[in-house]
Amino acid sequence: MKILWSVTVAAAALAMTGCGDDVPAVCETKEQVLATVDEIRNDDLIADGLSGLESQFDELVSEIGELRGAVSDEVAPDVDAVRTAVDDARSAVSAAGTPQEKLTALQDGWANVQDAVSSLRSPLPECD
Repeated sequence: MKILWSVTVAAAALAMTGCGDDVPAVCETKEQVLATVDEIRNDDLIADGLSGLESQFDELVSEIGELRGAVSDEVAPDVDAVRTAVDDARSAVSAAGTPQEKLTALQDGWANVQDAVSSLRSPLPECD
């Protein structure tokens, strides 16, 4: 019976890796970040323009900050990588001159954001 209890406790600890002390907060902010990423991915850039995208990036940065505060120290670098990718994408778009250059910078930057988000999914808990 003691072995079964130890295995159960160990499994629970592994399932919560990356959560810090507050699993519900991690799950809630993780879902917010993923929902905002989906919104940006599905955004109509022609209809909404870059200003609409900027406000969505602002929202994403805020949610990443909340997620950063909820995760454990071992997962924090993965969250920081998402923030860096967003900041780099914004800087590249701002620095681009022509609309075509801005579009190319946005496409390249967004690919990096999506890669960082994909890398972040595995250390975070599955949330139901």
